[in-house]
Amino acid sequence: MRVECWHRTQDRCGVIQVLQRNLKSALSMIGFAAGSAHAALPVLSMVHLTTLNGRLQLTTSNLEAAARVVMGAKVESDISICVPYTRMSAYVDALPDGVVNLSVRGTTMSVVCGAHRSTLNGLDALDFPIISGPNDAVIQVLLEGRMFAKLATVTYAAATDEQARPALAGAHLVCGVTTVRAECANEAGLAQCTVPVSGAGEFEVLVPAKLVIRAARIFQADQPVLVALSESRAQVYLVQGDITVVSALIDHRYPDLNRVIPEKRLLHATVDKAQLVTTLRAVDALLDSERGVAQMTFQHSDSARPSLEIAGRASESGAGEGCIELSAMEGDNLIIGLNTRQLMSVLSTIDTREVSIAMAGQMQPVLVQGIGDESCLHVVMPYRLPGAA
Repeated sequence: MRVECWHRTQDRCGVIQVLQRNLKSALSMIGFAAGSAHAALPVLSMVHLTTLNGRLQLTTSNLEAAARVVMGAKVESDISICVPYTRMSAYVDALPDGVVNLSVRGTTMSVVCGAHRSTLNGLDALDFPIISGPNDAVIQVLLEGRMFAKLATVTYAAATDEQARPALAGAHLVCGVTTVRAECANEAGLAQCTVPVSGAGEFEVLVPAKLVIRAARIFQADQPVLVALSESRAQVYLVQGDITVVSALIDHRYPDLNRVIPEKRLLHATVDKAQLVTTLRAVDALLDSERGVAQMTFQHSDSARPSLEIAGRASESGAGEGCIELSAMEGDNLIIGLNTRQLMSVLSTIDTREVSIAMAGQMQPVLVQGIGDESCLHVVMPYRLPGAA
């Protein structure tokens, strides 16, 4: 990419060269933090392009969150300009692979790539919000990329955007000396995951769950992730290599989820995850989408191994059922109503071949864990079945 820039004084010219595929990738990483085209401040819908130590830095911000990526570039002189994110991203995405030439005069940028030409009207870079970095953070901890991905997977399973209870829109992070625990909850259940960390600092914060999920989508599993808190403890930084994601913390008290996790367990069953998912999917296809509750019957047999029967009925389309042989079952026979889609969502975050299902009664929370992986747990809330006492 070639960039020619005249600053406000219009006495300087900037030139940059970057490959189109690298610019396309960088723009895709930071798009989630760009404001809409109808944002109260027009600059919030833009991407800030500037040079930094011989590289190109791209930043988006909607004031609630910000994303920044630094990419390699051949820089002859510095530039700084803001252009509409949506239009630039769409245009760069449509261009062929190769070198793109950008020329900037005042607040207008011309884009040329072979026979393709366009003009983008922007704003002066001085109007863009100042985004601080993690260098001066008071607390910094490091965790493996795959462990951060694990936290994000659990967050995705239980996070909610419910506006009435802002705390439930957050991922509750509790960092100790050697571990960090992430937990999320919604009306249908909760999820917890604990992974090892290194670094200095213990903290308890509430991070927007959607930020954790989006950061995990652009981070690599084989590179470490830095989690840092600003001195005021009002912002969190998630950093991996040249990518930085920044967000304001949620200022609400998080509920004590440990009270919901069942300690007394009258029934404990072990089942093959793949068979359970297949049966749930088949029964769910016949259920009413509004409710999606199936009857799950855990039962012993005198002549065979214990089994789990899953049955569902729709008001008009009919009924379906399936039966799975359990690997093990401790406790008395039990019938419980569970939301099939919620349970499938939980199972999608578990990597083990078998899962453990435990509960204390028909209307008590259900504990779901992967066999051999005690770092994560899920709690699914039951539903009352028609005709149940």
